[in-house]
Amino acid sequence: MEVQQSTPTKSPRIQYYAVDIAKFVFAFIVVAAHMYPFGSFTTAGDFLLIQGIARVVVPFFFLTSAFLFFSRMQPDKLKEDQSVRSLWRYVERIGIMYFFWTLLINGLLALGYFIHGVKAGVFQLTRSFFLAAAYPFLVTSTGRTSFTIWRQGSWDFSGIKDFLYHIIQPFNQYHLWYFPALMLGMVLVYFLLKRFRPIWVVILGVFLFFLGSPGDAYYGITAYVPIVRVWMNQYISMFYTTRNGVFFATLFLAIGAWLAWNPIKVRPKISKTIFWLAFAGMLIESQILRHFQIQRDYNFYFFSIPAAIFLLLWLKEVSLKPRPIYQWFREASIIVYCSHGIFVIMIPAVVTLMNVTGFLSNSLLKFIYVYGFSVGFAALVLWLEKKPKFQWLRYLH
Repeated sequence: MEVQQSTPTKSPRIQYYAVDIAKFVFAFIVVAAHMYPFGSFTTAGDFLLIQGIARVVVPFFFLTSAFLFFSRMQPDKLKEDQSVRSLWRYVERIGIMYFFWTLLINGLLALGYFIHGVKAGVFQLTRSFFLAAAYPFLVTSTGRTSFTIWRQGSWDFSGIKDFLYHIIQPFNQYHLWYFPALMLGMVLVYFLLKRFRPIWVVILGVFLFFLGSPGDAYYGITAYVPIVRVWMNQYISMFYTTRNGVFFATLFLAIGAWLAWNPIKVRPKISKTIFWLAFAGMLIESQILRHFQIQRDYNFYFFSIPAAIFLLLWLKEVSLKPRPIYQWFREASIIVYCSHGIFVIMIPAVVTLMNVTGFLSNSLLKFIYVYGFSVGFAALVLWLEKKPKFQWLRYLH
């Protein structure tokens, strides 16, 4: 999700209010996708929402992030120190957000572990907190062990696998994986653009997307290509997922940069039609993957590429009069996206302590509670940050 900030040029910033509205709507969808709102009624409804509708959200976020960032630069200015500083300010801002939310959410997960014990899904997420908290120790300890084994002349490949796994694992948890993927992908795309034409970076992104898809949505096809399955299993044992800033984010960030420097004007009616056709194709793609049991996960949808592109092309041409609510949508969407994990943990914990668990027996009501508290928390943060003593809250979005 894009964090807007100062940039090296002084030209007026173009505001895309329809994109701001879409971000807020998509934050709603993300919360819903993590809450299984239809679980009390139908699994088909949850599948359609989580593995279908919601799968255009992250590609759109990556695409718009790059589009908005690179639209404030010119290709011939990339090698200037000012543009590099702009990149690092961007990465630093996102890094601060990621550090804060990771510390807060995973800290609450650890607390939930001690209160409720190990339950479904809690152990994995709690373990991610301890991995993040002990990150430097794990990396250095595993590396030292691997080096000792190597010196003793009994090198075991599992040592290097453990080392690489501990480097990557803390960044693959829950919804916050998006931020390290965005930071890594943005830096990668930026430096590629300094050396190659944007279209070649897009082509590289397509290649990486194809390369990552057998480790995710199209894992099943590796059964027919043994050498690919061996390679992919080795990769998964070290990095767990291809849903990261290299294989997944690079394509969408590269396309966003290309669109920023090569303005394409498509009539909103046409781009809207193509978006809905691609979106329908994406829903069909999810059902095919499920039916034939091809998927390992549901991220690398090929129809999500045109869906995200034409959604941006459609929304950026929508003309809306300036209203304060649009900026509020833009800022609140980031806070809702990040903070809903807090209330996913806190609401069941508080309700359990109060011995009124009946409130959570309905999955849809549970989702409404979590989303309502997340929006309320976002409103509180945006109100407090205007106070002199709470201006530091701006770093949360």
